[in-house]
Amino acid sequence: MDSVDLVVVGAGFAGLRCAQRAAERGLRVQVLERLQEPGTRVHTTGLLVQEVIERLAPPRSLVRRIECLRLYAPDLRYVDVEAPGYGFHATDTRGLMRWLAACAAEAGVELRCGTAFADAQRRGGWIELPEQELRTRWLVGADGARSTVARRFGLQENARFLIGVEEEVCGLSLPSDRLHCFLDSRCAPGYFGWLFRGVHGVSQIGLAARVPLRPDLDGMVAKLSGLIDWRLATRVGRRGGLIPVGGPLRRWHAPGVLVAGDAAGLVSPLTAGGIHAAIDHGERIADAIAHQLHEPSFDVVAAVEARNPRFRSGAWLRTAFEHGASDALMDALIGRPWVASLVRRIAYRRAAPAPTDRALRRDAGAWGGGR
Repeated sequence: MDSVDLVVVGAGFAGLRCAQRAAERGLRVQVLERLQEPGTRVHTTGLLVQEVIERLAPPRSLVRRIECLRLYAPDLRYVDVEAPGYGFHATDTRGLMRWLAACAAEAGVELRCGTAFADAQRRGGWIELPEQELRTRWLVGADGARSTVARRFGLQENARFLIGVEEEVCGLSLPSDRLHCFLDSRCAPGYFGWLFRGVHGVSQIGLAARVPLRPDLDGMVAKLSGLIDWRLATRVGRRGGLIPVGGPLRRWHAPGVLVAGDAAGLVSPLTAGGIHAAIDHGERIADAIAHQLHEPSFDVVAAVEARNPRFRSGAWLRTAFEHGASDALMDALIGRPWVASLVRRIAYRRAAPAPTDRALRRDAGAWGGGR
């Protein structure tokens, strides 16, 4: 039976960054990924905030910057909000995951693709994975919102979700280069829809809804038919999945076992953004494990948990949004100056100079309005 310092289950953002960071700290690391190649099946929209771009520094061919967010009321009036020096970044998500896997391999991580985690047990200070003929000092489950590792070791599991669906579309002409976000309690109850021009000429349109309700993508497309010409559009891909929005889980660890990223509930309850938190969590776990292997008395859980985001205000705002955000109320509020300020605080994580909050466009067809 082979012995390693760390086994990571799942080659997503949290898993690959945890593995790479641990290998760079001198640990022997293996990643188990059930798919034949990272990025084969994508469940995320892949939209990155500025901090992630600065941390990862991905190849420019895999990303495209979007400067401004345009928020639409249900009646399709809108307001633009931006922060100079801060942008969102569309990605070739499949390519990005493969690049992250290559970076991890270059750091010394052994990736075992096509290898699903099934079982593990503690024995003599080790975690043994009999099907892989492998034992490890630490096991990290970075295997998504419904983590098999969490279930196997009796850890707390996510219970509150959004369900998202997104299509990739070629041949769609968007007159304004924005991250377009649409409030609509019928098509996207409990969340919103989005549309933006991605990488390599592919646009992404999607939306999410709180479970057990379902998002209505066809309804959203029909609603936007007066704004967008779909006649030359070709749908080339579809993806979706569950997004945990219940906040950080309290019981996310057991002796020798941790879960990371979505598996630990580290997703903003309000925005449902989890990539930045996943990367940060994975790296902090790797640093703490590396420290503990050199200093056995070091408390890994306390070190990681001390810096975990709490998302308290996000949880409160999500509850308020789900129970009080009617379409009529959103139509009435969209033009208020404080709404643009609130959107900026939510959407642009890092402090930045005051944004230019564009005037409300009362003509729903005024897509060509200046930046």
